[in-house]
Amino acid sequence: MSDYREKLMRECFELERDFNYWEFRQHHWHHPEIVATCPLPEEREEALRGFWNQDAEKRFPEYQQAVAGLSLEELEAEKEQWLDRLSVLSVQEYQEILGEASLPTPANDNSRGIDLWRAREQLVRRHFEAYRDLTWFEELEPKFREQGIDGKQLQSFREAWNERAEIRDWEWWRKETALKPSERLEDEIMDITDRLDQLGSLRWLEEKKGREQHAVQDYQRILADAARLTPANDNSRGIDL
Repeated sequence: MSDYREKLMRECFELERDFNYWEFRQHHWHHPEIVATCPLPEEREEALRGFWNQDAEKRFPEYQQAVAGLSLEELEAEKEQWLDRLSVLSVQEYQEILGEASLPTPANDNSRGIDLWRAREQLVRRHFEAYRDLTWFEELEPKFREQGIDGKQLQSFREAWNERAEIRDWEWWRKETALKPSERLEDEIMDITDRLDQLGSLRWLEEKKGREQHAVQDYQRILADAARLTPANDNSRGIDL
C-alpha cells in the first residue's frame, strides 16, 4: 500500500469519525451522570472526545477492509464528501455548541448536581468493591486455604488485600468507569453479587461436607476407644453402647 493511499484512508476515517462525533456529543453533553462526573465543560469535552476517538480507533481495521477496494479517485471523492458534510456544521453552529457548553449552571441546580455526583460516586465505589471482593474469593482465598491458612490469619490477608487494592486501583477505577452508564454498573454489580452468592453456597457445602466427615471420624474414633476399653465378656456395657 502506498503512503499516499494509506494517508488518504486515514483522513477519510478521521473525517467520518469527527462528523459523527458531534451527534454523539449533543446526545451526551447534558446527560446528568456525565455532568456529575465531569462538571467543568473542558473536562467533559476532553472526556467525551477521548472516549469517542478511542472507541472509533478500534474500528479502523474494519474501515480499512471496507474501503480496500476503492480506487484513489474514489477515496479522494470520499474525502471531499466528508469535508462537505462537515462544512454543514458551520462556524456559527460550531460556536453555538461550544458556547452552550460554557453556560453557567443555575444556582438552584447546585444541590441536585452535588446529589447526583454523590450517588454516582457511591455507585462506582460499590462497583469497585464488588470486583475487589470477587478477585479475593475467586483467586486469592482458595490459594491461601490450600496452604492451610484460615481464621484470623486469613482475615488479616483479606484486610491487606483490600488496603492494597484501595491504594493501587481506586483512582484508576474511577477514571476507567467515568463514561460507563450507571445502568451498566448496576448490572455488573448484580452479576458479581450472584457469583459471590454462588461461591458462598459452594464454600458452605464444602465446609458442611468437611464437618460431616469430621463427625463421622470422631464417632468412629469414639467407637474404637470404647471397643478397646470394654472387656470382651462385658455384654451389658456393649449393649449400653
